[in-house]
Amino acid sequence: GIVLLGSSQLVYGIDVPVLAAQTGRPVHRRAVAGLFPAEIVASQGWSDFHPDNRLAMMLSGFDLGARRDLVPDAIRPLATPAGMRDLMAAAEFPFRIRHWRSLVDLNFAAVCDLWRSRDHARFLLEHPFQVAAPTVASADQEALAAQKAAYQRLGSSREMVALCRRALEIFFEEMSGRCLEIVVFEGRVNPTYPSEELETLHAETRAFLLRQQQKGYIRFVPIEEQTLDLPESFWRDMTHVNAEGRRKYTEMFARILAEPPQRRE
Repeated sequence: GIVLLGSSQLVYGIDVPVLAAQTGRPVHRRAVAGLFPAEIVASQGWSDFHPDNRLAMMLSGFDLGARRDLVPDAIRPLATPAGMRDLMAAAEFPFRIRHWRSLVDLNFAAVCDLWRSRDHARFLLEHPFQVAAPTVASADQEALAAQKAAYQRLGSSREMVALCRRALEIFFEEMSGRCLEIVVFEGRVNPTYPSEELETLHAETRAFLLRQQQKGYIRFVPIEEQTLDLPESFWRDMTHVNAEGRRKYTEMFARILAEPPQRRE
């Protein structure tokens, strides 16, 4: 089958039933909002379940520059022992010292479901009869403000960018021997995305993915090979495509994934 692994860009970008129909293979979606490289590596056990699967991912400078720091709340729900081992192996000693509490928390969550679900349990204990949430308008305004701020901070932590690269390389090396093929599509964002750092991050990420392909870990599908035009009208916001963009992305994925896998020697 095909395992889709990544962030909300894949959730919005790929129509799973259509992709399964067009490729003639079962498609397993392991894409979740906020699943950036650190989260992908930490959750690797959820995508490693059959040696005949092909792992399909979409990565760009946006993904590697999205996090300013470790986000334990994003990692904890899907943390696995093997994933946490690799994430810690990628972290340099000063980073591990500064984040030791979070890393202990996440390693415990990786082996204990009760600890993993503690945030949900805490909410139920604190609000046993409360189901109310902020008004939609208020929530939308807060989300919009946070999104705009994040656009400007993209890639602001070079330490996290380097950590993501190291973690992904460990992930690619290990997973390439445990699945049929890893296919990494070069990702993109709305052409009007307001970040001065994005072009540099894209170039760095492309160079990194090309090195992984040269090592035989992945098959890299650059934008030129995708032959896919996604103008501003195909985007619902700065990072997610609309229905028409979803249709085009799904067709492109199906075309590439219909090709025979390139097995590593």
